[in-house]
Amino acid sequence: MTTGTAPIFSGPGPLDGWNGLGPLIALPQKVPLIRLVDRPPLYETPRVYFQSPFTPAAAFFVRSNLSLFPTNIDLKT
Repeated sequence: MTTGTAPIFSGPGPLDGWNGLGPLIALPQKVPLIRLVDRPPLYETPRVYFQSPFTPAAAFFVRSNLSLFPTNIDLKT
């Protein structure tokens, strides 16, 4: 996948990619996002998704003030 002449993913695969700002990391239910820092979690949307007026939910950024964030929720508790 490319934007202009620069590749989005470099390396063996999307999970091992690097885009110049940080590694591309796939979180549950997300496309690979740019990891800026991991504590607290701060993941940015790759620029390729800004070519459209709408950002898909799977490509939307992830930010948290907590050091960990849940990947699933038990509705009974």
